[in-house]
Amino acid sequence: MEQKKCIKILYVDSEEYNLTAFSAYFRRMDDFEITTSLSIEETLKSDSDFNVLIIDHAILKSGEDVVCQMLKNEGANMVKIVVTTYRDITRLESYLASGELYDCLAKPIDFECLGRIIEQAYRSYFK
Repeated sequence: MEQKKCIKILYVDSEEYNLTAFSAYFRRMDDFEITTSLSIEETLKSDSDFNVLIIDHAILKSGEDVVCQMLKNEGANMVKIVVTTYRDITRLESYLASGELYDCLAKPIDFECLGRIIEQAYRSYFK
């Protein structure tokens, strides 16, 4: 019988309550291993090998060029999903078109929908 692989997810958001809500929803899912962080720089420097990165657009806006370059270098093998409260995502469209970004979702996050997107992204990238 094939053993199901655990999907290692890093969720980075500048607001603690978003991290708490995300963890609370997904902690019951045996096939997800969740790590949350308020800062992407320190987390990506760790030895953890994540499959999926979910990042708040506000963090990207605060240093978009630096973060995106870092993701290209250090996060090349990660599926990247952005969550945002912003309606204008034109700056992200080039990343979506090039495939560097898997998806962009509006906040508040529909966790059930996000779970399906994570599983679909994982299957398409890693299987």
